[in-house]
Amino acid sequence: NDLSPDSHAIVDNGASSFVALSAYLQENEIIPLFQGNGHRIYLHTIITGGQAIGDTVSGLKSLAENFPAAPIIVWLNAYFGAIAMDGKTFEEFKVYQEYAAQFQATITLPEGNRATIGKDLEDMLSKRQSFATAMNACQSIIVRSRLLRYWNTLLSAITAAQITE
Repeated sequence: NDLSPDSHAIVDNGASSFVALSAYLQENEIIPLFQGNGHRIYLHTIITGGQAIGDTVSGLKSLAENFPAAPIIVWLNAYFGAIAMDGKTFEEFKVYQEYAAQFQATITLPEGNRATIGKDLEDMLSKRQSFATAMNACQSIIVRSRLLRYWNTLLSAITAAQITE
């Protein structure tokens, strides 16, 4: 089935299939194939603070090296800790310095009170809900309001990144 020019397709994979999916995309030249057919491809990756920061930075480097023709959207998620290594901010990381030209945008996920919006997001994600579904299913006007504010903040960041029309 052909995709219309205004349609979007999202492939979300977890860390356990990252290497296999990357190898498949490279071996079959999937990104050039889609780009050659007029589709815009963006690779999204998350850099998390805390214990996983090294692994997520390595994943970013792997994407940049293996898919040099694809723009990358970097999402910074400080929920588990600051996005910093050896006293350096993300923009000072070696991977950023080497591949900054390939980064279409860097989006910082909004931080909030872990006891309120943090719990709301955990509940939503554990139920595998979209923001719209979570807001429509919630009986608490306060929770709906927090989710809506968070969603609007994300939309503003996405708009600023110029990755949607």
